Order: sequence, then structure tokens, then C-alpha cells
Amino acid sequence: MRPQLGPEMVDFRTRGFLTHDARAREHLEERAHAFITGFNLAANDWAGVHEALAGLPDELRGFAYEGAGMYGGLLGTVRGRAATATHLLSYGGARYPHLIHVGWGWGSTPLRTAALVPLAPTPVLKWLGLDGAGFGLGFFCGTKRALRIVERARGARRTAMVAGVGRSLWFANCADPGRIADLISSASAVDTEELWAGVGLAAAYAGAPDPDASRVRHLAELSGRSENAFRQGLLFGVVAHHTSGHSEGVAPTMASNVLGLSPRQATAIADDALEGLAGDESIAAYEQWRRRVREAVAA
Repeated sequence: MRPQLGPEMVDFRTRGFLTHDARAREHLEERAHAFITGFNLAANDWAGVHEALAGLPDELRGFAYEGAGMYGGLLGTVRGRAATATHLLSYGGARYPHLIHVGWGWGSTPLRTAALVPLAPTPVLKWLGLDGAGFGLGFFCGTKRALRIVERARGARRTAMVAGVGRSLWFANCADPGRIADLISSASAVDTEELWAGVGLAAAYAGAPDPDASRVRHLAELSGRSENAFRQGLLFGVVAHHTSGHSEGVAPTMASNVLGLSPRQATAIADDALEGLAGDESIAAYEQWRRRVREAVAA
């Protein structure tokens, strides 16, 4: 029997998330449900997964590929990780490398292991799987418990996972800037920057139903000394949208406005920051890439 995920797994009330903003809840739950859909479509027909995902709306397909990435990560433990990841990153999946690597890391949540696969042409992206693992922990275990769990990791691995926990704050707090800032202020100083980086990525990729950038600008103000980390997260979210060919939506447009960069310019910054690192699959290269981006988008 093929595994299936139920919609209750991402229901905000069931998870104990904030639900005070009905429009934001609907917006974010729709994206979380797309993740579930992607996982289930991949489980139902792995060989035809790309055709199935192609039928989804453009603004939701990336989340569905993330869900398919989680299934791929689990399937890879049986069928072989490299072959499984190569299949998912081919055809339509070639436009969603960031989301697939992140989703692959989601599979680490139940397995409690980071089974990451370096693939050409940018093996450094495999470390996004640690971000995915951190997000899964934050989404299902809560922020405080997730941070306790990631303490088992050390150095740059921990840093990457904390950013994922930060991304989950956007969902758990219904995109409420004040609530997110309060929670981050209560975390340890060593985690603050990475939590803000994760929030920035979620704000730029998942977004909110606002017609303007006021919510994202408010977050930038609240991030204080961590604003460069927040802006780096925003840029990564914009780049993921641009790579998929869907950079005209509300979320990337708001983030681009705050950054003062077009999606094409944001992508050029990320690409330039990879100079000399793209073929390096070490965690040190991933960290250097993120540092270079933070320097490039410094407020």
C-alpha cells in the first residue's frame, strides 16, 4: 500500500498554529495542502510524477514539488538516492531544484537523518535539505522543541537547520510580524540571524495575501541587526520563484520591492555569489555562499 498524507497534517488549528488572520491562514494552508498533494501524487505514480504536477496552478506547483521531494527522499532509501533525485530533478522538476532539495530534507524528519544527495550542476544545493529538515521539525514539533533537537547538530549543519526552523515560524504564526519577532527575541542569540533568514525565505516564497509589501517591510524593520540575514532569505525566495519561471506573483514581487531588486537582478547576485563554489559540495561552500549574498544585499 502506497503511503498517503492526510490534509489534517497541515491544518493550522490541528497543529496549534495561530489562526487569528483568516485570509493569511487560508493563503498559507493552501500552500501547505499543495505540499501534501505533491507527496501523494508522487506516491501514487512516481514514474508519471512530472505530468501529474504539471496540472497544478503555477503558484502552487513549487510547494507540490517540495512534497514530491519528501516522498523522493523516503523512496531513495530503498531505490537509491542518486537515481531517485535525478528522476525528480529532470523534466519539469529542473525548474524547482531549491524546492526539491528542501523537500528531500523533509524526509529526514521522521528518519532523524539527513540523507542528502549532491547533483550536478550545483551540488552545493544539497544543503538546502538541512533547511528542509529544520522546517519539518519546526512545523511538526514546535519552535522550542525543534531548536532543542537541532542542538544535536554542530556548526554549519546546525546553522542550516535553524534557518529551516525560522521558515516554519511564518506558517506557525500565520505571517504575523509582531508574533514572529517576539518568538525570535526569546531564542538564543546564536540562533537569531538564522531564524530571521528563514523567515525571509518564507515571506518571499510562501508570502501572504497582502496587496502591498507592508508586512514584509515591517518584518525588515523588526529584524534589527539581523536585517541582512532577513534580506538574504528574501533573495533566496525570489531566486527560487525566478528559477521556476513564476516570478510575477504577489510574494516575489513584494520581496523584490523590499530588496530594491528585480527577480533577474536577485538571481544574478545569487549566481555571482556561487563563483568558485558551485561544484563544491561541502557545507563550508554553502555557508560561504550565504555569507556572500548577505554582504551583497546589506541594507
